[in-house]
Amino acid sequence: MGFSGVVKKNAKQLLNNFGYYSKPNFLIIGIEKSGSSGLFNTLSQHSSLSPSFKKEIHYFDNDFLYFQNNFTNYYHYFPLP
Repeated sequence: MGFSGVVKKNAKQLLNNFGYYSKPNFLIIGIEKSGSSGLFNTLSQHSSLSPSFKKEIHYFDNDFLYFQNNFTNYYHYFPLP
């Protein structure tokens, strides 16, 4: 990794530490054994996409997190591009 790559990586980490995160443009929704993991892994390899830090977030099916109406916790799963 060259100097510009190191600077870009450090800048992203600094922004993440101050609470700046991306918002998702689309979601992959699938039932078990439907190929959603394969699709996630394939899309994660694309240079123009930034996958979530965790593959299965379980935010919307977690009553404690969802009903707080605080999406800041949700956005923490998505890195800056």
